[in-house]
Amino acid sequence: MGTIIKTSSARRDSLRTSLAVPSLTALALANEAASDIKITRIVHCRIPARRSKLAGKNSRGDVHGDSSGDNLIRLTNTGEQGFDHGRLQRKQAESLIGKNPFDFVDQKAKRVSEPFGTDTMSLRDLAGKILGKSVHAMLGGNGTSNVPVYDGSIYFADLLPDYASKWKDRFHQEIDMGLEAGHTAFKVKVGRGA
Repeated sequence: MGTIIKTSSARRDSLRTSLAVPSLTALALANEAASDIKITRIVHCRIPARRSKLAGKNSRGDVHGDSSGDNLIRLTNTGEQGFDHGRLQRKQAESLIGKNPFDFVDQKAKRVSEPFGTDTMSLRDLAGKILGKSVHAMLGGNGTSNVPVYDGSIYFADLLPDYASKWKDRFHQEIDMGLEAGHTAFKVKVGRGA
């Protein structure tokens, strides 16, 4: 899906070194060194997963079922790869081929502009790997670096015929299932927005 442009390891090391010095001159040098870095390939796949229980309805959708999946996007520059979850459409992905990931990174403001919203978070990962920094550090290192995993599968059990009359019991069972799986936090649907 594009022409491969080679970037030598010496060139990447030079980029990392110039970005380690916090000055406008260093940023200008880094931008110049980064000018030949291009996204050369994008791979998208869906990774299927089996849920630990049947996930019910939410206010908009039907029963979510006992299986799910995550979409994975991998952006490649010769030697480095950026990964993340996303739903990038084919035409959107094709438009990133040949682009420099640093066109989307504002080091001074510690921001990343993502042309397709959260569906291009892999740009952050790719830029961070080229710089030899975590995304957390690249964006300023503020806040917590660890985020606890939570159980987000607590749906509206009362919308399932099997649990309509005993939805409170099912709600408690689902929380207990999450606790047994090691979760200490839960995302619970409240209200019927739709």
